Formats: sequence, C-alpha cells, structure tokens
Amino acid sequence: MVEDTNDSRPARDLALPLRIVVGGAFALIVFLTALQIFFRSVLDSPLIWSEELVQLLLVWVVFIGAVVVCWDGQHLKIDIVLNKMPPRMRNAVNVFNTVVALAVLIVLAVGAVPLIRLNMGVEMSALGIPLSWVRAPALVGGVLAAGFVLLRRFYRIPRRSDHDAAKRHTSLSED
Repeated sequence: MVEDTNDSRPARDLALPLRIVVGGAFALIVFLTALQIFFRSVLDSPLIWSEELVQLLLVWVVFIGAVVVCWDGQHLKIDIVLNKMPPRMRNAVNVFNTVVALAVLIVLAVGAVPLIRLNMGVEMSALGIPLSWVRAPALVGGVLAAGFVLLRRFYRIPRRSDHDAAKRHTSLSED
C-alpha cells in the first residue's frame, strides 16, 4: 500500500485520456458559447441547440474533471494541515479521507440511477436526446472516481524509467 501524501503521486497518469477529453470538451464549450453570442448578437438568429449542448458538456466536464481530481489525490485535503502532521497521523487521515470519498461517491452513483431511469423517456427540447444524458455523468463520474480513489490508494504502477532505475540500482549493488 502506498501512502497517499503530497509528494507521492501515482507513477503513470491513468487519468491522461480523461484530461484530454475534459480539455477538449471545455474548448468546445468556449467555442459554442462564442458562436452562440455571435449568432444571437450579430446575426440576430440564435442557435437553438447550442445552449443545451453547452449545458450537457458542462455537466460532463464537471463530473469527469472530478474523476481527474480524485486521481490526483486532491479531494478532501487541506495540505497545510496535513503536512504538519506526523506520518502516522497523516496516513490515518488519508485512510479516513479515502473512506469518506468512497462513501460520497457511492451515494452519488447510487442516487443517480433513479434519476437516469426517470429521465430516459424525456427528451431535451432542442437536441432531441434523452434527458438522462444530463444525469448519467453523476453515475459515470461516481463509479470512475471511486475506482481511481481505490487505485490511487492501493496501487502504484511503476514507470518504465522507475523500473529501469531499480534494475540498475540492483545490478550496481551486486557488483
């Protein structure tokens, strides 16, 4: 088990694909908002669908961004207080934070299921897609975040360079 401290980040960034998706979605939100302003203000012909799409993307960005925050270990943490604690107490607080984060994420994911079911038959007015797509990020984000919290707490996936450095160290000590 790896201690979850400020300076112990997981070796591989498993959240990198999510970072790229969130960055792309955020860029799309900015673009669509600017486009919406242009069409409404300059052309006096507002885009009907863009506001709903921006809302949908924003909800997904928030929940997938929360998954990235969980991977980075930045949930429920006040670094200035944590850094002043003795290592044993810091580890106990980190375990407590993990348990609380998992509890909240489980409640979030479980609570999202009835909302998704309830909104499956209702369509967004302009996009024509089920409103459940606005509720689904809570379930997807909650499950992914819980998985990343657990991965961060219990596993460290070594980088190739870390493995090579350990190998070199071992071979040097054997000589």
